[in-house]
Order: sequence, then structure tokens, then C-alpha cells
Amino acid sequence: MGIYLNHGKAAFEKAVNSEIYVDKTEMILYLNSLVNTEQNDVCVSRPRPFGKTMATSVVSAYYDRSADSKELFTERKLAEHAGWDRFLGGFDVIRLDMTEFIKEDRSVAEGLKKLSSRVLADLDEAYPESGGDSDDLVYSYVGDTA
Repeated sequence: MGIYLNHGKAAFEKAVNSEIYVDKTEMILYLNSLVNTEQNDVCVSRPRPFGKTMATSVVSAYYDRSADSKELFTERKLAEHAGWDRFLGGFDVIRLDMTEFIKEDRSVAEGLKKLSSRVLADLDEAYPESGGDSDDLVYSYVGDTA
């Protein structure tokens, strides 16, 4: 499990074991409807303190290919819907908290460089055969699509 890549299910597992947990797993139905569409890039953005961490924990636990989460989700509202597990464990998930990179004492460019470097390190560890030796994260793993 990486720091940014494939964060796993531990955070969601901890949440569902808490007394204050509110099941919002049905948001996965909407996200699943976006898979293989032009709208498939998702950014979870909400004002403080309205559940960004919980939402990203659900997303990570569900989609993360390294997390065996089926049992965790079969007890949630999501599992009441047909085909709920269609994309379960089907993707690499990059989970970022931008407050870690964008800070008052650092320029946005510096923060993005740090973000790129750290995520690239996780990707290199997970996929050493890809040779992602460039500082440019996008071109290292996707290539020039222009």
C-alpha cells in the first residue's frame, strides 16, 4: 500500500466501526455511472467539515485494487442495489489531501512539484517496469496525448 496510491480500506473500516458512522456508500452508484465516460475524473471538494475525508475513504476502499473490501461493503446500503460490485477493487486510486502540498509558506508551483514527486514515487514503486523517471507525472505515465 502506498502513501498516495491505493490507500486501502483501513480508514473506511475504522469509520464503519464508529458509533457516529452514517452510511453514504450509495454515492458509489453515481461514481460508477461515470466510469468509462468523459466525466470519469472526480474531485471530492466540500467546505470544512462536511465529509471529504469520509467520502474519500469510501471511494478508496471501494475502487482500490489492493483492498479486499467486498465483505465490508456487503453490509452497507450500496449492496442493496443490483450490480453494486461491478467496479469493486477495479482501479488504482490516488488519494490526495491538497492541504499537505499547498501551504502559506510555499508557492503553488512548489506544492505541485512536491505533489508530483511524491505521487510519482508511489507509482514507480507499484509499477517499476514503467520507467517513470521524468519529473512530469502526467507525461511519465500517460504520455503526450496531444
